[in-house]
Amino acid sequence: MVVSIKWKTILGIALIELLFLGLLIWQAVQYLSVSNQAALTKRASDTVELIESVVTDAVISVDLATLDEVTRQVAELDEVVYVQIVDSSGLLAAAGQLPSSQVAVDADFQAASDGVYDTSVEITESGYSFGRLELGISVSSLHGLIAEAKQRFIVIAGLELVLVALCSWVLATLLTRRITALRSAAQAAEKGQWVALRADGKRDELSQAMQAFDHMTEALRDREQRLNETIASLVDRNDELERQRQEMATLERESQEAHMLKSSIVDASLDALVSIDRDGRIIEFSKSACDILGWSREEAMGQDMATMIIPPEYHEAHQKGMAKFLATGEGPLIGKRVEVVALHRNGLEFPIELALMASHLEGEVIVTASLRDISERRANEAALIEAKSTAEQASLAKSRFLSHMSHEIRSPLNAVLGALEVLNQGSQLSPDMEKMIRIARGSGNALLHVINDVLDFSRIEAGQVEIREETFDLGPMIREVLTAMMTRPAKPDLTLAFLADASAPLNVCGDPDRIRQVLTIFVDNAFKFTEKGSITVVPTLEEEGGESLWKVSVYDTGPGIPENMIDAVFGEFEQVDAARDTGYGGTGLGLSIARQLVGLMGGRVSVTSAEGKGSCFTFTVKAAAAVKKEIPQPVPSRTHVEVGVVVAAKGLSLALADWSRQTGLSLAGTAAGFQGELNWLDGQSSAEQRILIVDSETLPALSGRPDIANQWRILKVGESTIAPTIQALGAGTLFPERLMDAVFEPSRVKPTGVEAESKWAEASALEPDDGAPDGSQHLLLVDDVEANRLVAGEVLRRRGYTVDYAENGEEAVSMAALKPYHAILMDVRMPKMNGLEATEVIRGGDGPNAATRIIALTANAEKSEIDRCRSVGMDDFISKPFQIARLIASVTQTKTGNEDSAMTTDTAVFANEDVLSESALAQLAADTSWETIPMMLSIFVREIKTRRSAVDAAYQAGDVSEVREQAHALKSCSGTYGGARLSAVAKALEYAAAEGQTDLLPGLVTTLGVIADTTENAYSAKMTELEAKIASD
Repeated sequence: MVVSIKWKTILGIALIELLFLGLLIWQAVQYLSVSNQAALTKRASDTVELIESVVTDAVISVDLATLDEVTRQVAELDEVVYVQIVDSSGLLAAAGQLPSSQVAVDADFQAASDGVYDTSVEITESGYSFGRLELGISVSSLHGLIAEAKQRFIVIAGLELVLVALCSWVLATLLTRRITALRSAAQAAEKGQWVALRADGKRDELSQAMQAFDHMTEALRDREQRLNETIASLVDRNDELERQRQEMATLERESQEAHMLKSSIVDASLDALVSIDRDGRIIEFSKSACDILGWSREEAMGQDMATMIIPPEYHEAHQKGMAKFLATGEGPLIGKRVEVVALHRNGLEFPIELALMASHLEGEVIVTASLRDISERRANEAALIEAKSTAEQASLAKSRFLSHMSHEIRSPLNAVLGALEVLNQGSQLSPDMEKMIRIARGSGNALLHVINDVLDFSRIEAGQVEIREETFDLGPMIREVLTAMMTRPAKPDLTLAFLADASAPLNVCGDPDRIRQVLTIFVDNAFKFTEKGSITVVPTLEEEGGESLWKVSVYDTGPGIPENMIDAVFGEFEQVDAARDTGYGGTGLGLSIARQLVGLMGGRVSVTSAEGKGSCFTFTVKAAAAVKKEIPQPVPSRTHVEVGVVVAAKGLSLALADWSRQTGLSLAGTAAGFQGELNWLDGQSSAEQRILIVDSETLPALSGRPDIANQWRILKVGESTIAPTIQALGAGTLFPERLMDAVFEPSRVKPTGVEAESKWAEASALEPDDGAPDGSQHLLLVDDVEANRLVAGEVLRRRGYTVDYAENGEEAVSMAALKPYHAILMDVRMPKMNGLEATEVIRGGDGPNAATRIIALTANAEKSEIDRCRSVGMDDFISKPFQIARLIASVTQTKTGNEDSAMTTDTAVFANEDVLSESALAQLAADTSWETIPMMLSIFVREIKTRRSAVDAAYQAGDVSEVREQAHALKSCSGTYGGARLSAVAKALEYAAAEGQTDLLPGLVTTLGVIADTTENAYSAKMTELEAKIASD
């Protein structure tokens, strides 16, 4: 049984107290007994002596009565048991409880076993004994007193013992509580939980012990922490050592594997591997080295590498290289791959490819050489070089052939087409002859188209196409391409539509020439396969991958493409089928050329089609990142006119719907035919006019719907063949202005047949006008082909020019030295002296034509040819076969020594255009009101001043791009307000700036200034006139 220190303390104190109290009680009882015994003894003695003194006389006298009385009185005393007086004769007197036997005197109270203390005294007188007095005193009271005292002492001792126990328990508890805390702290410390006892500053031993324990635990905690850190460090170190051990084991294994792999690689390598030490002795010689160099491994090991492998003439260089490497650590061939010559065992030298690597291992230098026998490769390279040279010569021959073919075909083709144009316009021909001429011209143009396709494809294939990047408005280009397309053979049931808002430029970033070519290919392809319906160009702006792109889609209503042929249409020499090859012609290169050109500009092409439902060819081009915005023209509200669109062609339907929204008209609805939901056709409307636009496919459905004709004015795209009440837009191009005329001024709409559109340019080019030369202006025409000279000379002569002829460059130089010419038309390729050399001579001299305009005439239309012409000082470039209008336009821009004269000539070019169009102002008034026209004209006049100043500033700063931007803005707003002449010269300036014809810019900028002043004055006067009229009304 385990007794706690608390109970040990309590029991120990209790035992000590018990012993002490027992001793104290014993001492007290003893003292009480002795003292009471002494007192009783003395009392007994005194009592006996007193009685003895009293009865002595009575005894002597044997006074029994006295004796009886005295004994009786004595016996009545407390604690006296008996008293008797005896003499020699016997008992004299007695009282009390006499003893039964003779009284034996007790020595002390302890001897009174019978409870009576017996004492006696001799009664003597004068030394003589007369008797004896015997007295018995009871000791029971004494014993009772002592017993009572003992009992009280024991009770007091018990109470004291209890109090001492309680005090001991309290003191032990106080003592053991801190001991318990010390024990708990020790147990916690054993578990790693450090508890501070905090003795509260007491100075007793236990507090000091607790403080010492705290110091000890703190020291142990610090030591444990350090020990834990040490253990953690040891664990980490142990883990690191284990990891290093594993790494070492892995490295050892990998080293063994690498050694085995190296041995396998060295043995399996087709290259010879030879390693040498710092003394040049071979320490490694691979199997391939044995095969390539002819030495066995046993023969090579330990031998001097230089004497075995390096030809003698290179020994000195090798020794110098090794000495430099050992001294500096650098060598001429270390870390490089070179081709050198090695020595075979048989003494023959052969070419090798050598790579040297150096390594340092424990102070040792090892150089490893990788040798590859390149004898066969050298032979193959020689063969490849020879083949390459042959291929380059073949490619050069091909290029020369294409160039010659271009010239040799284009030059006679130029004469043929030119002669046909002259015949067609200059003679009275029978209808059959005119038909034959038209057929010949069509065949010639088709041949020219084939030649251009082949040459373009060859240039693309040869990587000779250069792409430039410019920002320009795509809208005018689309209109020009569509307009030019209508000069093709007549298709009276076909409409070419482009209905984008002209006031919102389609600013793109790309090569204008290439984009025009791609657009022409797509539109030409659609025109070729579409006999009726529509071809619609729809541009849309899209975001793709954070980049803005213009997606240009060309929709047609042609026969469509079978699904299995869609993927092949962009291939080379591909057409849908053989039957269509025969029916429609072409090389099958156009779409392939378009795909490659668009790809070079970073775009893509695609096609969607369904057989019998038409096609949609699409290409993408980057939108201009930042373009100066023009002053927006207010779009008048025209909701009093409601438009509905029911056409079969998807592209045309989209374009018409967009046009309606752009022009402020109320769009009732669109539908692809008269099927499906067309509730809007019968619905009530508050519009003043309701115009329904249909086409040839949807129009027949109206025959069963007379109610529609009563509610809507029918406007048909194309020629009308159904009823006289249906207004037709006519075949040809459909632009916004024609559609606006059809909606608001039906009387102004005129069919645009092919004959009306295609012959104007030819007639205007061949027939002299009021401003044509009168024969005083001399031109020099230089061409080695007589047919070309005759055709071009006749065209120019009919325009009023006097033409001199030269057959080659030498004649041209001689004639140019004799008199001044207004212009020189120079063929490039001629015998004796070509046109480039002749131009250099003329420009380099001080003759009368050193500054005369020289126009290049060549069948080679490649950009490199154009650059060569410009580099020698030619001012313009016309490709054969040339268009007569293009030739006349270039000649008209002739430079002279008199700048004013040039200005006057340039201005005359635009003299046929209106300065101020009254009809345009009337249209504006109809669209808005006459009251708002003066305010609008003031804005226009201010715009003329702003744009003209901007053009001048940009031209002075040499910023051709800004000149183009400002000219474009001026062209657009001038056309809106009816300033046709200013719009025309601004368009010419824009084109010249876009095409890089910087030599034309001075005259056009000056002309723009003159016409701008004229236009500004005319519109200012008109504004004043209208303000006065409005005020008077």
